[in-house]
Amino acid sequence: MNRRKGLHTIDAYACSSGLKNVNASYKIILSMAVICTVIAADRIIISLIVLLAASLATVLLGRIPVRVYAGFYKIPMAFLIMSTVAIAVGISTGVSGDFWIRLGPVYIYSTYQGIINGFRLYFKALGAVSSMYFLALSTPAGEVVFALKGFHLPGIIIELMNMIYRFIFVLMDTQASMQTAARSRLGYQGFKTSCRTFGLIGASLLVVSMKKAGAYYDALIARGYEGQLLFLEEEKPVNGTQILAFIGFFLLIALVIWLT
Repeated sequence: MNRRKGLHTIDAYACSSGLKNVNASYKIILSMAVICTVIAADRIIISLIVLLAASLATVLLGRIPVRVYAGFYKIPMAFLIMSTVAIAVGISTGVSGDFWIRLGPVYIYSTYQGIINGFRLYFKALGAVSSMYFLALSTPAGEVVFALKGFHLPGIIIELMNMIYRFIFVLMDTQASMQTAARSRLGYQGFKTSCRTFGLIGASLLVVSMKKAGAYYDALIARGYEGQLLFLEEEKPVNGTQILAFIGFFLLIALVIWLT
């Protein structure tokens, strides 16, 4: 497994995924269709089915370790929990709602409907996140960008996406190099020194990264860059099994919606 500064990246897992040889356009269409279905259905059962199916596909078919896959959910789940609480809980100066707690001069309250709406939103967003992780952990970002050409996006958008994605790693490399240099000079000894080092790195990171990006752009121009990056693309045709899986999954979703 490829590592970047000792940390696994989503792109590294995508490049080694068991689903990397599946057509990128197929996975994009599947993921977007699933997200739209989750939003339109607005039912917890549909969100749970999508969450389970996307997770099983990513872990079993994509061969992503369960521990690593679960780790990717830490940040979105924390954000979703806070959002759900904000929707399900209210504050008033008097008794209100079906459940309430008095805290000094105010009441923190909730209602049955507010709790149901909070859970519905939570699982809806979690289902959408699982679908996006399915795409991100099975398709290298470069393939996603190139697949978008087939959807007739303007060329300038494709080029900007390509450049921005690659310059993110320029920024990461620059920050890692500066952090290593600071650590070798004992720049992280104590809280006060660490804060000062963090500020210095933050202040100079943008300037240094822009200089490196300029140097890389000059290198492109020297090699005949004319506004379009050209790469070899591997043909990955969609087979009958994949089409049947696509149709079968949405027939299952339609059946569940009809029964519930």
